[in-house]
Amino acid sequence: ALRLERPGRTVHAVSRGGLLPQPHTVTALPPADCEDLLGCRTLRQMRAAVHRHVGRALRTEGDWRPVVDGLRPHVATLWAALSPEDRAEFLERDATVWNVHRHRMPPATAEAVARMRRAGRLRTWRGSVADARALGDGTVAVGLGDGRDLRVGWVVDCTGPGLRLADATGPLWQNLRRGGVAVPGPLGIGVATDGGRLRDRSGAAEQPLWTLGAPRRGELWETTAVPEIRVQAAEVAEAVLAVPSVRAAVAAPPHRRVRRPSDGSGLPLSTHSSAAAAFRTGIDRVLKVRAGAERAFRRATSLDPGFAVGHAALALIGHDSGADVDVPQALARARRCVRERADERERAFVDMVVRRVRGTTAEGDAALLRYLDRYPGDRLALAAAVPTIAFAGLYDAHGGAAGQVVRRTARAHGGHWFHTSLLAFVHQEEERFDEAGVLAERALAQEPDSGHAMHALAHVHYECGDHEAGRSRLDAWLDGHGRGTTHRAHFSWHAALHELALDDAPAVRRRWAAQLTPGRVRGVRALVDSGSLLWRARLTGSWEGRMPIGDVLDAVGADSLERPSTAFTALHAAVALMASGDLAGLRRLQGHALDADPVQREVVAPLCEAFGYVVEESWEQAAVRLERLLPRLPAVGGSAAQREVVEETLLYALVSAGRCDAARVRLEQRLDRRSSPYDRRRLATLPA
Repeated sequence: ALRLERPGRTVHAVSRGGLLPQPHTVTALPPADCEDLLGCRTLRQMRAAVHRHVGRALRTEGDWRPVVDGLRPHVATLWAALSPEDRAEFLERDATVWNVHRHRMPPATAEAVARMRRAGRLRTWRGSVADARALGDGTVAVGLGDGRDLRVGWVVDCTGPGLRLADATGPLWQNLRRGGVAVPGPLGIGVATDGGRLRDRSGAAEQPLWTLGAPRRGELWETTAVPEIRVQAAEVAEAVLAVPSVRAAVAAPPHRRVRRPSDGSGLPLSTHSSAAAAFRTGIDRVLKVRAGAERAFRRATSLDPGFAVGHAALALIGHDSGADVDVPQALARARRCVRERADERERAFVDMVVRRVRGTTAEGDAALLRYLDRYPGDRLALAAAVPTIAFAGLYDAHGGAAGQVVRRTARAHGGHWFHTSLLAFVHQEEERFDEAGVLAERALAQEPDSGHAMHALAHVHYECGDHEAGRSRLDAWLDGHGRGTTHRAHFSWHAALHELALDDAPAVRRRWAAQLTPGRVRGVRALVDSGSLLWRARLTGSWEGRMPIGDVLDAVGADSLERPSTAFTALHAAVALMASGDLAGLRRLQGHALDADPVQREVVAPLCEAFGYVVEESWEQAAVRLERLLPRLPAVGGSAAQREVVEETLLYALVSAGRCDAARVRLEQRLDRRSSPYDRRRLATLPA
């Protein structure tokens, strides 16, 4: 709810009890001594004893929390003492109250939630969702169990795993239940176990299967927090090691050394073949810019939780390319695992990822370059070094660093299609378009799925003015080999640039509706692709009527808009805020940029000021500042085609300020560089 909170938006929270968790105090009091409750044998006795303790704590401490915290170590014992009837009564009458007092929220979260409720941006409802229907306008009609209806934009299911084994939807539990290997626990909640070892339908616990956490809730009730799970994990480990066959295997001498599996480029991996196969799938997805890399790396680490490089790869794609990964957790696991099982190359890889995540940009880049000097054949590391559609790459204010790395590693890759794709991209950045086009076509001939090669070719077509061919090639690839690409919106953006240059306004609007609306694109990509395209369409006259920039802003997190971590994201945030006419937002972004890295301070902050003048229609002021900033724009990163949105804004400001001669010079220079029907038309219509 806190991440969704925004003026003009209401978050509806529906639950059976309609209650929110109680807050923690800033300074916690020590737990109360509640051992006398261990003598209680009925729910009525326990309820009365708890009420006495709470009353005493309120009188002496002014707070009920020490009692709840004091009960925590004894919950499993108290639960075991209750009869099935008392447990059922507890679930009916007391469970909700217990949960909101036991599982509390931090004070800062509680304050934010309270502010949302006072402002009417968070409403709580007691009941359940009976049905949800998608409406034609993109909203959802939600019917509650009591007959009330809500009209909302999104429905998010936060219920978590169900209590009862019969309701389990996962194939593992379903198969165990159907085979009689797992049976429901008390009151049908969770599963029946003997100290965590599954009981079968005969009541015996003989299969080598253990569980912990939520599946034991019927037996223990409180079993989902880390302290309880930690104790259960230790007990399970001891039980597993007590099995004779396991004990014998642990004591057996090590097997003969076997050849280790590799990552696909010849680098050995300290894992078994199944995890290595999943890891290679992840690498393949990264190299082709296809969906599923994160899922494949997760599978590799689930198959082998001690696979250090698998955890490090997850951390790398989470940090460098924005994948949905808990980066601190993945990094911590990589560091722990690399101490137990890894060779020198794997230790170097994990160390490099640690420095990229935890160090400064300069430290992270230096670590990556050192690693590639030692291991130039590592394709994942090379992908991370080159600023492309998938990775931010090395920070390079003056250009050339990525090209040097790609050329230096050429021998190690032996003409592999991935290296050829990167070389094509580097050549187009260096404006060596003919060579870039040849290399991109060569890579696509070897691997038609190569997203990097297609991306390089898209830039070549645009910069050379081959707009019809570029659009046709992109559409054909997106409908075929590019169907599974992770950055489909960016390729659609490239196709839309061709349509803008072709002066084909209806095609731009059709592509926006089909491929670039916020319902299809979210996060930073919505800023970089959808937001920038809308503004360019407005500047070129390709968009008439209401411009749905507000929908784009809704698809982007507040941090990306007002506290972006990179100058490239900040540039596109400024474009979106300008397009929405949000002067206050531009000033907040400018304030952030002034306190951020040198590029944001020296380029983005004055850019926000210039865009503010565009919003105010102070065209001369805007034009002067934008002219001054254009030579400094390459420092923000991204491609020339992406940064061109600033030059388009400058051209619009120049014409609006009556400085048509200056606009004419810029348009003539651009047409000398590449063909564009739109640029020819507006040059012809400039006032003399």
